[in-house]
Amino acid sequence: MLHPGGELVSDVIARTGVWEPFESVVLGQLLRPGDCVFDVGANIGYYSNLARQRVGGEGKVHAFEPDAENFILVEANAPPGVSCYRAALSDSSGNGFLSRDSLNKGDLYVCGSSGEPTELLQGDDLGVAHVHFLKIDTQGSEVRVLQGLKDTIARSRHDLSMLVEFWPYGLERVGDGARALLDVLLALALPVYLVDSEADRLRNLTVNAFENLAMERLTVAHRGFVNLLLSNRSVEI
Repeated sequence: MLHPGGELVSDVIARTGVWEPFESVVLGQLLRPGDCVFDVGANIGYYSNLARQRVGGEGKVHAFEPDAENFILVEANAPPGVSCYRAALSDSSGNGFLSRDSLNKGDLYVCGSSGEPTELLQGDDLGVAHVHFLKIDTQGSEVRVLQGLKDTIARSRHDLSMLVEFWPYGLERVGDGARALLDVLLALALPVYLVDSEADRLRNLTVNAFENLAMERLTVAHRGFVNLLLSNRSVEI
């Protein structure tokens, strides 16, 4: 189920049947039967459904989406084995506010003191013993999502993959900035790959190349973003 015409993600899926084709291939190849997946910023549940197909009956998918209209579709699209939360993951549990783009229902983010009220959840409070795959697309709140999952990630890091949006403009507007997310990701000491969806390939990033990309090439003014894969699993793409 999709939004009516005029919404970016739904329009692309309606036209092509897929969202982010290369990222979809990456996720599909990395997931294994029985895995536990967190889809943070689930939108309408596209990645949650894709993950559910891959992890099978013994696996588990947790989908987090704070927007009311999106969440209706997340629940409607969710097969058995997907747990849906109308909430935003953050570094603490409580109450927050959402700011949104009027044309893109995927561009909403947690802001400080005004907007639409929303529930915030700290990921560690869910008590999930081990997560194998984190997909995080939260329009700038990635640092806070990761800080709230610190203990879960520490338990899972030996067999963990993460697909994370890196968008300096979004990070800046929530008050964190590119340096903060760069430092959090580097501290995980996981191999880092640039997801090059134009060439359909993963490009391994050294620490220096990652810092150059995050701090020099992706400027706040330009508003550019990339998707990054961090993974201790072997990648055959």
